[in-house]
Amino acid sequence: MRSVVALRLARALSASGDHASARRALSLALTWHDRSDKDTEAPRWTAFAGQVEVDYATAAWHVENGRPFHAIPFLRSAVSRLGPTYSRNAALYRARLAEVLMKAGAVEEACAEACASADAAQGMTSARLVERLRTVAASAELIDSAVTRDFVEHMREFGVTANKGEAA
Repeated sequence: MRSVVALRLARALSASGDHASARRALSLALTWHDRSDKDTEAPRWTAFAGQVEVDYATAAWHVENGRPFHAIPFLRSAVSRLGPTYSRNAALYRARLAEVLMKAGAVEEACAEACASADAAQGMTSARLVERLRTVAASAELIDSAVTRDFVEHMREFGVTANKGEAA
């Protein structure tokens, strides 16, 4: 349970710009996560907080520090570790990976991840997912290539239109 709290604190501190404190909270979360197999008093609801949460929080810290390249392996790990039970989270995490890939200049891979996210999300409703996909589409729209044109069209078919000025 302590790891969950430390991870949430790390993400909040990253978002607020206190990167040094966020790094300390991440380190603390890792320490508590490493001890989690010995924690017999943790409530059952904390079972979700495994390596996926650690990887996602670490990626967020790197993104907030302006290092999207460093965040990509952690996001890939988080996406790959999510099982079929967490399809909504998988779609959201893939869309986040697409945003970060776009920031890192990996345009084709970003478009592919965003398409996979949209395809996996068929039937789901999520304002956060749509907003992430819209951000990727807005960035793609600024790049004139066959891949980005096809991607933007796919997003329109999915119901996501790019808003200019909201690029990743």
